Amino acid sequence: MRQKQGGCLPPYFVFKGQGMRQELLDGCSEGTGGTVSESGWSNSDIFQHYLDIHFPTYIQKRDENQPILLLYDGHRSHLSIGLINWAKSHNIILFVLPAHTSHVLQPLDLGRFGPFQKKYNSECHKSIRQNPSSTTYNICSLACRSYIHALSPANLQSSFRKSGIYPYNPSAVDEINFKPSVAFKSSCQR
Repeated sequence: MRQKQGGCLPPYFVFKGQGMRQELLDGCSEGTGGTVSESGWSNSDIFQHYLDIHFPTYIQKRDENQPILLLYDGHRSHLSIGLINWAKSHNIILFVLPAHTSHVLQPLDLGRFGPFQKKYNSECHKSIRQNPSSTTYNICSLACRSYIHALSPANLQSSFRKSGIYPYNPSAVDEINFKPSVAFKSSCQR
């Protein structure tokens, strides 16, 4: 399944645990994947697995010679020599967003994670009201419904426009967002 321009990849979940149980993905949307880690957080191995298996299945490539630009944050699990070598071999240009700028440059931070969280919370409250004895196994169905709602093609295109990434517009983000902060100065005289 290839996505249209402005479409989103199916979600990929990281659950806390020792071994992946298929019931964790019950009720998920088509193409959803997942894995587990001891902490429940991503790490370098999980990120590499995501890029090797999940990511290439759903990215749209018009031409094999045309590189793909991958924008992402500089989380330590996203930085490794192996990742750079992988990207080179797959004709992918990696662009790590500068630290502390994702709130103005990362399209998903700009306009999608907020609506996703709001919709997910609403879905959770509705589920608890309808079935007070529900288990954690319905996380995927609730999150997938929220994900599809928040990451619609129109919403994604709007986020890329707002960040100035596509269409390219360097004036889309006010330069004030990149100025160093001013430390508090003491007005006390000694």
